[in-house]
Amino acid sequence: MDILAPVIPIGVLGDRRELWRNKNKINADQNINFSVSTGCHGAGMLKLSTRIRYSLRLVVYLCDHAGSDNPVQLKRVSKDQGISMRYLEQLVVPLKSSGIIKSVAGKKGGYYLALPPESLKVAKVVEAAGEEPRLLDCLDPKVKCVYKDVCSSRKMWGLVNARMWDVLNEYTISDLSEKEMYAFREKTFGKNVTRNC
Repeated sequence: MDILAPVIPIGVLGDRRELWRNKNKINADQNINFSVSTGCHGAGMLKLSTRIRYSLRLVVYLCDHAGSDNPVQLKRVSKDQGISMRYLEQLVVPLKSSGIIKSVAGKKGGYYLALPPESLKVAKVVEAAGEEPRLLDCLDPKVKCVYKDVCSSRKMWGLVNARMWDVLNEYTISDLSEKEMYAFREKTFGKNVTRNC
């Protein structure tokens, strides 16, 4: 089930305040659609699916807790991340076939990253999840938009969409690693930094 946030016309503060007031009503386990008024013939949506978000959580977790000599079992990921075993079992299939993770069979088996986290781009994980986020539906080549050839803002939204992918290609899984974040905090602020801040 998707939750539709109020449409946010660019430059209109009132609707942004409404979205902020309603932010706590959005359940993190649901797809979140942030509608943006495009100024053209319809509202588009940036959709970050649960599959994308949970795939990233799984891969970052493996980055922080697993290695080829100590693979992590899905039941541990499920417990620590609050993701059902059944859903995790679905997520690992495309991640394995994309060469992002590997598995070890047996009683002490589990999963670990197949690639170094410093070189594994966030975009690769998003692509492996199989659901490509787009800023607007009309940017999808499969979508037939009757205004495609006359839309004055489509080119700009296409550029914004491309820049989103630039950012996803700029960040690595290592950049998202909680271990790296806490190491940086301790180095910068000292060892007394609490992990729950």
